[in-house]
Amino acid sequence: MANFKKDTFILCEVQQMMKKLSNAWNEVLKATPKVTSSLQKTSCLLMNST
Repeated sequence: MANFKKDTFILCEVQQMMKKLSNAWNEVLKATPKVTSSLQKTSCLLMNST
């Protein structure tokens, strides 16, 4: 039984980590459009200034 408990615990840990990872990934995805648009604005400004 001890092994079973250990495996279950590890599974729970893995699930927690996956949740954290997907949350972090979602944050990155949310931030990406902002970054992309600001990069586009910056490059437009640079193109216009030359």
